[in-house]
Amino acid sequence: NTGLSNQKNPLSSDQLHQINKKVWQDLILNAISDNAIARYKLTVTDSELITDIENNPPQAFKSSFIDSAGVFHKADFVRALHDPKNDTVIRAILPILRTGYLRKKLSEKLLGEVTISEEEAWHQFHKEKPKATKADFQKTKEKLTEKYLEQKKRDYIYKWIEDEKAHAKIVDKRKMEGR
Repeated sequence: NTGLSNQKNPLSSDQLHQINKKVWQDLILNAISDNAIARYKLTVTDSELITDIENNPPQAFKSSFIDSAGVFHKADFVRALHDPKNDTVIRAILPILRTGYLRKKLSEKLLGEVTISEEEAWHQFHKEKPKATKADFQKTKEKLTEKYLEQKKRDYIYKWIEDEKAHAKIVDKRKMEGR
């Protein structure tokens, strides 16, 4: 018994296969990310984490500081974050958040130099709409450039992951070694 089904809605073998496949892909991606973080020597200090939490509080933290009118009370949140009475809880949460922030730094490092010129955006637009004119492009240039940049970033990350997988050595279906 997998514990993933119940009498009313048992999971099919296809659903179990999809779950297994997704978990395995996530494990591989996590191993690739962790290897790259170590290779690039990326770090996040407690101070960086706290500053980022102050500026971008996770919803789980934020919800306790939103009043009945839906207003977030940031000053109260920051005070609670720095209150020594909460230090044990904060110290327990930091390692969990650190992984996410390290992966965010890795993403920023990898994507930091991915850009798209106006000319590249125009060529992409024209490839999608061969009858379009430069004037058509100019009308929505900013939105299109942003769209094509996001597409280029997705393609870059996909290629990076595939390259990393190709260089990784799977040790015994539970471990993976990086470059």
